[in-house]
Amino acid sequence: MWAVLTAVALAVLCAVGSAAAIRSAGATTRIQTDTAPALLGSQDLFGSVSEANASATAVVLSGATGTEDRSRRNLYVEALNRASAQNEELSTLVGDDATSRDALKQIAVALTTYSGHVEASRRENALRGSEAETELRTALDLATKDMAGAVDTVTERSQDRFDEERQEGRIITLVAAFCALVALAALLRLQAGTLARSNRIVNLPMAAATVLVALELLMLGYAGVVRSTALGRADDEGYRAIQATSLLQRSAFQLQSQLSLDLLSGQSEDSEVRRLQLTGSINSNLAALSSMADSKREQAAISELGIRWDRYQQATAPLVEGKGAATPATIGEFQSSALPAFDGFNTTIESVLLDNRSQFRTGVDDAARPMRWLPWLAVIAPLVGIVGVLVGAQRRLGDYK
Repeated sequence: MWAVLTAVALAVLCAVGSAAAIRSAGATTRIQTDTAPALLGSQDLFGSVSEANASATAVVLSGATGTEDRSRRNLYVEALNRASAQNEELSTLVGDDATSRDALKQIAVALTTYSGHVEASRRENALRGSEAETELRTALDLATKDMAGAVDTVTERSQDRFDEERQEGRIITLVAAFCALVALAALLRLQAGTLARSNRIVNLPMAAATVLVALELLMLGYAGVVRSTALGRADDEGYRAIQATSLLQRSAFQLQSQLSLDLLSGQSEDSEVRRLQLTGSINSNLAALSSMADSKREQAAISELGIRWDRYQQATAPLVEGKGAATPATIGEFQSSALPAFDGFNTTIESVLLDNRSQFRTGVDDAARPMRWLPWLAVIAPLVGIVGVLVGAQRRLGDYK
């Protein structure tokens, strides 16, 4: 009777444990292959759009003097092409999420429209037309409102999926652990009864079944704790820092674009307020990044980022003092001092992002590692345990012969 009841408990453990292992492992694999790359890709996409935006305004500004900055033009084209490629790649990562797919379609259309307005602005500027500023402002609105909003939608949906997949399998794993405890208790009771009625000190098949069930229980607990801890670390130490760095990068590119517009058409009260808001956003994000730094390497990189930011502010300070449109001398100063300072600042941002992405991916990989063998163990251990119980019981019955 105890052998049959124990075999039933092991069969239930096989069903529940394998379901728990498959759900947890599947969710972790989706995080590793789809959700995590989508989270990082959405940040990269807006970084490319922002880079194209800042380069485009610099190109239009330089064209006002009749000598368009070809290096900035190449950077704009490269960033725009990269944004298109990243948008296509994201389409393969968001799966069947309708909201994300609609947002990515919106971005694809907006990128084409945006490039058209930028080209129109360049042409008007070269011909000394009156619509150059209007076309450029339309392009900037597309980038900072329509495309930024759509990218935020994709990011939010990816974050929601990440949170859901982190929680997936927790309840059924606890149920599986309870089933393993019940099966383990039944096995111990069965062997205690066998020991009391037999000269055999150890029933080897039953002992092997007990060891396998105990191993499965330990692996369920170990894999669950490691998965939860690793994904929590990836979120706390990696992705939150990525978010803060990306917001910093976004604000910096918007500030650069605003400065170019001010030089093109003259500074207004609204543009001055906008620059102050963006400057405040950058300062707050720098402070947030500094508080998140958990290694000497990160602290050094963020310290360098602060130095680069101060250097950029010093380079642009003389340019924002004047209220009128830029003169050839002002544009020359912008190209010789402000743009190199901005490039140095942006390069340092990229190095910080690289560190954070590495931390995030490491956390996700650590979470996936203990899940690789868990589904197999969850199936094999109870099945072998059932065989061990039945063979062991038959050996006990054979003693009477």
